Amino acid sequence: MTSWSNECEESFQKLKTLLTSAPILTLPEEGVDFTIYYDVYGVGLSGVLMQKRKLIAYVSRLLKTHEKKYLLIIWS
Repeated sequence: MTSWSNECEESFQKLKTLLTSAPILTLPEEGVDFTIYYDVYGVGLSGVLMQKRKLIAYVSRLLKTHEKKYLLIIWS
């Protein structure tokens, strides 16, 4: 198993910054349809909001223990 070094942490933080700023994220355009992609898996949820194949926003989170029993209800 590999340990998480300071270099790994710095690279991870830089990647997070790049993925959450322009030109990766764009502002929505009024009057244009949105597309939502989502995924539900055993330990978490994730989704992206897009418009004309451009990323507007994304979300992900781990499920709490009691939420794992109700995957169909959580994001309905």
